[in-house]
Amino acid sequence: MAELGLLTLADVTVRHVSASVWPLRDAKLIDNRNRCQAIGMWYMQSRDGEVTSTSPAMRPVIIGGRRLLLAGLLGGGAALAIAAPQIPLDLTVAQLRMRIDDASAAAAKPLSPEARTERERSLTRFYNATAGLCGVPSGADDSCLHNEYYNYLVHIPSSVYRVDGHVVYETGVYGLLWADDNLQQQDPERAFTWDLRVTWPRVDEPADRSNPMWGQVNYALADEVHSRMSRWLIGGWELYLAVHLESLSRCYVSARIESSWYSGGAHPNEDFAAFNWLRSADRRLMDADLFRDGSNWRRGILDLYRKRLAAAADGLSDDVLAPSVDHGYVATSAGITLISHWGRSRAEPPLPDVVLTWADLRPWLSAMAPCTE
Repeated sequence: MAELGLLTLADVTVRHVSASVWPLRDAKLIDNRNRCQAIGMWYMQSRDGEVTSTSPAMRPVIIGGRRLLLAGLLGGGAALAIAAPQIPLDLTVAQLRMRIDDASAAAAKPLSPEARTERERSLTRFYNATAGLCGVPSGADDSCLHNEYYNYLVHIPSSVYRVDGHVVYETGVYGLLWADDNLQQQDPERAFTWDLRVTWPRVDEPADRSNPMWGQVNYALADEVHSRMSRWLIGGWELYLAVHLESLSRCYVSARIESSWYSGGAHPNEDFAAFNWLRSADRRLMDADLFRDGSNWRRGILDLYRKRLAAAADGLSDDVLAPSVDHGYVATSAGITLISHWGRSRAEPPLPDVVLTWADLRPWLSAMAPCTE
């Protein structure tokens, strides 16, 4: 991001990875290492010297052909604190850190003592990773620290949320590796940094088999994330990856996985994926569990998806939209949600979520499909 000291009327792009949001068309992308993350960015707009963020709960969702802006709902998860923070742009690093500590403590109030302890450990990891990334000590008000702290602070209110009656809280995983030489020659005083950041959801209480994330489902979701991390280690310079739980119902556990990685060039690469678990069978949900063989469900759902997207799908081929139907939906108690992603480029807003209810899907559903009544 650009030098924060230069920000008076500019937009600030927040790099913390989590659920993707509908970006501002006129937003300026700012990165102190000339790298801009697209998926998972939280946009803050300055107004009279203060920064206000778009709430992560404000994702456009298309239901029944109408576009709705859901305040307080994020797919299947309702944020426990949805007020957009008011953050002055002229705060010092010390002041920002104090605000982070206070906001983290406030967000953790609904959590169990064990969960609050995990959040505190995660915050410590963030501070340690940021110090390494920014090359601290390099000045009390280093612009890198400013950017990292602002980005973290604006995401805190959405980092504890509800899904199907369960409280979910996020913790962060960070890893830093250094190259022998500065590959981009941006800072001769410090070697280039490989940066890994993963946002991981945890379900608070109960800590036993009644917890929907207990056992094999947790391991399977972790394996999915580990495989993406491993691919980054081979060829990427930085990876921001976020997992957001969408369903913790009696039938399905589902999550969206969004990532942005950089391996050179002008822009990072973005990716999206969905994870679905069938609780009754204790395994990954398969298309055959839901859709009737021979019903041509892919074609039918693709046509319905395009219809619900309306103008948002203009100019997009079936090849662009098909991945959402094939592997880009999450199953919930209400139906399936085709998750938002970038359709053509970051110059245009990403495609919004599209919710298809079980009633919408009735022509293609298997008679044995669980929990589709």
